[in-house]
Amino acid sequence: MPTDITVLDLSAYVGLTAVGAVTLNMLLGTLMAFRYSPVRQWPHRHFNYFRLHNLSGYVVLSLAVLHPIILLFDKTSKLRVLDLFYPVHSPSQPLENTIGAIALYVVADPQHDQSRPADLGSHPLREHAGANSRFRFLESHPLHGQHATVVYR
Repeated sequence: MPTDITVLDLSAYVGLTAVGAVTLNMLLGTLMAFRYSPVRQWPHRHFNYFRLHNLSGYVVLSLAVLHPIILLFDKTSKLRVLDLFYPVHSPSQPLENTIGAIALYVVADPQHDQSRPADLGSHPLREHAGANSRFRFLESHPLHGQHATVVYR
């Protein structure tokens, strides 16, 4: 039984994997914000979840960049390279593509961890209150690909 996977399907799978990786990254970031200690609590072993948080961040960035690049090879979407950088006038789904582009820009911004306001103090709950979480809902929001199967097929 052969399965014909289209370019659009591949891009959707990559995007869905990116959403899962962002979720993992946010959960690990929440553990860091609440100063979770794997030695004191479960699994009672030394476990460097900060390294896993960084690794999942790089996976998220790679998948978020790969997701729209795959769409360039889909003939039905008519996506151009210009639409990756300025998606407001893309041939189909301009709102969804713009939301996805904003999410990619937030993920790819190397300064988004350092740009939080200094007057918030160092309380663990306030460490993620600045630009780090300003568009956090966009990073994990699958709206920009929600209607792709309806429009393109």
